[in-house]
Amino acid sequence: MKPMTQKLLARFALVFLLLNGIAFSQSKPYRGAEYRTKESYTYGRFEVRMKSAAGSGILTTLFTYHDSSPFSVANWNEIDIEIMGRYSNEVQYNTITPNRIDHVRRQVVKFNPHLSFHVHAFEWTPDYVAWFVDGYEVYRQTEAHVATLTRPQKIMMNMWQPTAVAWAGAFDPNTLPFYGYYDWVKYYAYTPGEGDNFTLQWTDNFDNWDQSRWDKATHTFDGNNAQFIHDNIVFRNGYMILCLTTPEATGYRGGTIIDLDINPPYLVWARAEANRFLAFFSEEVEKVSAETISNYTIAGATIQSASLQPGNKVVALQTDSLDLTQSFEASCWWPAASKIVRRQRCKWACNSPMLPTAWRCRSASISAARAKPISGLIKFGIIIRNMALPAEPRARDRRAQRFQEQISPRFTKLSARD
Repeated sequence: MKPMTQKLLARFALVFLLLNGIAFSQSKPYRGAEYRTKESYTYGRFEVRMKSAAGSGILTTLFTYHDSSPFSVANWNEIDIEIMGRYSNEVQYNTITPNRIDHVRRQVVKFNPHLSFHVHAFEWTPDYVAWFVDGYEVYRQTEAHVATLTRPQKIMMNMWQPTAVAWAGAFDPNTLPFYGYYDWVKYYAYTPGEGDNFTLQWTDNFDNWDQSRWDKATHTFDGNNAQFIHDNIVFRNGYMILCLTTPEATGYRGGTIIDLDINPPYLVWARAEANRFLAFFSEEVEKVSAETISNYTIAGATIQSASLQPGNKVVALQTDSLDLTQSFEASCWWPAASKIVRRQRCKWACNSPMLPTAWRCRSASISAARAKPISGLIKFGIIIRNMALPAEPRARDRRAQRFQEQISPRFTKLSARD
């Protein structure tokens, strides 16, 4: 074949591919965003502070994905944190293993992830994948499929509009635009035997686009009604904003980024010992409210004293003698899907699988069904009374972790001095 003919064929092929790509892009009705690392990582802790977007038919994410070339479903490795806009009290976790096998967990949380920033994370090791909210583990996978998560994965965040209505919910384009907000991302290498087995490698505060570390995606895929574009990844005032828009009105068109501390401290879990409970809170609490006995109730036990422990996030509740072979039945508070806080009767076992092994009580007689938490939010039936939201939450500086704010009428956040 003559050189001129080869050049013409090559140009024709390039034009065909470009036109085909443009046609595919234009067939997508919306524009989304995806931010992804250039480097791939095997094992580690992946952490983000973010506020997701609320709305049916959308999601805001942090995940890792084995971006293989050429693509093969037999090599699929992925670990997800997906916050569905349709739910006001839920985060979805998933590991996707070779041949695209999903291992999904719908995790109820004690706050609306679309209203305020929270820290979400997962740890990936050869033996387990565990997910965290605000520093506490809420779910763990240790089954055989975890051993198939061996391929290096890129860190990714995206916002898009799934075609799967059963999963994401029905979508109304008149609700556009949507914005997901990211304060920072951290990566810790897996270093078994060193410290807590994870060592911080880097933090990105999203002051700008670090092109040495990150790419802005420009692709799409089947099942996604949005084309990813550069303009829908915006950096403003130390935040990254992922946008879901129409093709005609791309980029960020929202106002001032709202970073409100609107959530009172909530009980994450408790540890039962021979004559006391240790109550673990989601954040630091002030000493007076933490040590007020009337703020707590444990069915079947009398609280004699309450003592705030070093670090200001754990309260020791001294009680009379406890029978650790028994379950504790009590009333607990948790947010229902209807957004109304309802009082439920539920039974907790002191050897809940949600707790680290070293923290479980000595009891071999409790059945697995009985030991499984109903909501995964609080344990051992401790009632935290009158933890109402503040009437007028104040905006806080993104660098301040907490500020003095009354949680009317009983619990108070601890103020932190910069």
